[in-house]
Amino acid sequence: MTLQHRLKGVTNNAKNYFIDTRYSSDGGYTWSVPRSVFQGLHWEARPMQVPHDANGDGNNDIYIFLTQVIVPTTLPADQANATTSNGVGVAWIASYDNGKTWTNPSTERFAAKIIHRNYAEPSGVSADYKSAGGMAAPFMIGRDRVAFVAEEINKVESPYIVATDPGDWDWNGAAFTGPWTSVDYDGTNDANVYPHSDTNAWVVSPGTFGAGPFAATLSDGRILMAAGSDRLIAVWVGDETGHNFIAQPIPFSVPAGIWPFIMPISDTQIIVAAGSGTSSKHFVNVRLGTIKTAKLIPVGVYKGFKNGQLFIQTESSTRAEAFAQCQAAIAANQTSRFRCVWNDKVIFDTGMIYENPDIPATVTFVQNKVTPVVYGTASGTVTVSFSVRNSNGDKVYSSGIIPVVSGKWSNQITTKLANGTYSVFVSASTSEVARRDFAISIGSIVATNTPNKNVFGCGRTLLDSYAAGSLGCYGIEDIQGAFGGISFACGGTGSSTIGCVIATKACTSGTAKATAFYTGIQLSATKLIVVSTHLETSPDAVRAGITGLWEYTCVPQTNPTTPRATVAPTAGGAVLGAATNVYADIMRMLLSIQNAITTLQ
Repeated sequence: MTLQHRLKGVTNNAKNYFIDTRYSSDGGYTWSVPRSVFQGLHWEARPMQVPHDANGDGNNDIYIFLTQVIVPTTLPADQANATTSNGVGVAWIASYDNGKTWTNPSTERFAAKIIHRNYAEPSGVSADYKSAGGMAAPFMIGRDRVAFVAEEINKVESPYIVATDPGDWDWNGAAFTGPWTSVDYDGTNDANVYPHSDTNAWVVSPGTFGAGPFAATLSDGRILMAAGSDRLIAVWVGDETGHNFIAQPIPFSVPAGIWPFIMPISDTQIIVAAGSGTSSKHFVNVRLGTIKTAKLIPVGVYKGFKNGQLFIQTESSTRAEAFAQCQAAIAANQTSRFRCVWNDKVIFDTGMIYENPDIPATVTFVQNKVTPVVYGTASGTVTVSFSVRNSNGDKVYSSGIIPVVSGKWSNQITTKLANGTYSVFVSASTSEVARRDFAISIGSIVATNTPNKNVFGCGRTLLDSYAAGSLGCYGIEDIQGAFGGISFACGGTGSSTIGCVIATKACTSGTAKATAFYTGIQLSATKLIVVSTHLETSPDAVRAGITGLWEYTCVPQTNPTTPRATVAPTAGGAVLGAATNVYADIMRMLLSIQNAITTLQ
């Protein structure tokens, strides 16, 4: 739980306010001692554990959302209080280790990271430099959008829903950047609601004003909402996207308009609670209710892509309507390639590789890891982005903007991927410019008989070495040491680069060059047999245990040149690599030492 902690007997300044946390491990019978995790003037801190594990420690992350009283950094600490503030907004902090430590993304004094402010004044009211937005109640939209509902005191409409982009677990999307996120922002003459994006902030019920909101997600994905409105409790049910809310019957006929709580028991039954609406009596109203509205038919945004270009977009379409539009377009353009998306889910895809002659782009390699790095190339653009979809067409990750540097780009998928097949779609501007299918097979090697060493490695010593033009050895990037760990990975871990020249005793000349690259799942049946024979293991072990394989061909002796090859000599050791004669000398020395050790053993 979270609670506000104020220092006793001191002035009412920001420096004297704290968020404390307490934990229970026995279902709430006993609680730990309070521990302060944030300092700054605030109200209504609410925690939520989200379905995301940023550091892979096995514990889902915990977020705390708070009403941030925004005090400028220009004020002395003794003058930083509610009277001198720039209004309020919603801010957040996070714990990535189950509450042991807490991270504040903001570097500003007495402030968490601000993610919502509202300057929209009612008609006839002049702009106020003070923002609104607070009492945030968090919930999930689907499995990859964190959201909250917030009250907007003295503004046009309330409450508002604010949500991240799909897969953005750190509130770092473009809509959550800008000067308004600073406590020093002067909101004079600003009439915007932030984030200033219809896809990231919207009103629950247009034309309605409600305060002290609360929200929950039903088991079928629909969103349940309650707020105090005219001293009564209003209840709404929305669709799975957090839109199209339908008002439900008022649960209490008497004034009960203070701080509602709402919790689903099933898809159709809920418990509603609220404080008394009078100042003379203090009690809680509780009622069991049934949602009378039949399950909503969800609507969403339909997008049609023809030959990789967005050619149509319609709002408020049902899935059936979107699919009908897609099929009609295909029938009218039978020679074109189509991909149709509804509510960020693929509903039809011809399986093509998207191409744009103005923006040549490729996905060169995707690591076989829980959180893989995607590598690619692009020209004609300075940035790209990509999304990842599973075999059902569901979007599981969005990258955000990725810079293209010297024709190359890369980005790590921070959402953990389960074993299965996926597709990565690369976009530049409004066009989808590349696609690649890939598979994640982590863990399958545990049941596979892998050799735990690279028996065809470039560091081995042979009685009879190979002549120039012959295949000399393999460089490998593997999973869990299935083939002895990373060795002679041309360009480094996660790269698909070829052209590296290395020193190796596998070749008569003492020199080999990386001439081809494959992933385990890319190998043809014929090539798979050849590789597994060289590695003295099964084809299944190669497919499951290798994420990258470089073929090194023996060449006449020459000096190693860029791009360099990297070698991991020991677990946890430094990677050695250089495009110099010194590199060749060091490699020969290391090989000699390795050979001597082998002989002694």
